[in-house]
Amino acid sequence: MSIESFNFGSFRGLVDDLVGNDTATWEQYIGHRDKNDKEIYEGDIIKYVNSTGDVEYLVVKWSQEDASFVTGWVRVDYAVRKGEVVGNIHQNPELLEVS
Repeated sequence: MSIESFNFGSFRGLVDDLVGNDTATWEQYIGHRDKNDKEIYEGDIIKYVNSTGDVEYLVVKWSQEDASFVTGWVRVDYAVRKGEVVGNIHQNPELLEVS
C-alpha cells in the first residue's frame, strides 16, 4: 500500500472514537524535555525566569520561516533547559493573559 492510498480519515475517526470526542487537539512532540524531564509539545506554555528574575510565559510554536520550534525571543533549547511546562494554550489560556 502506498502512502497516497492510505485513508488517514478513517484512522482519525478511530482515534477520535478512542479519545471519546471529535474535538481532540493533536500536538507534536518537539524532541525536548523541560528542567523537570517532562516532554514538551507544540502549544505548551513554558514558565521561564529571565536573567533579571522576571517570570515569562513562552508558547512553543512551529516557525515555518525558521523550520523549527520556537518560543518567541528565547531559543527553544535554552528555554526548555531553564524552564518548566506549566500548561498549554488549549487548557490554560489564562496563563497568557496580561494582568
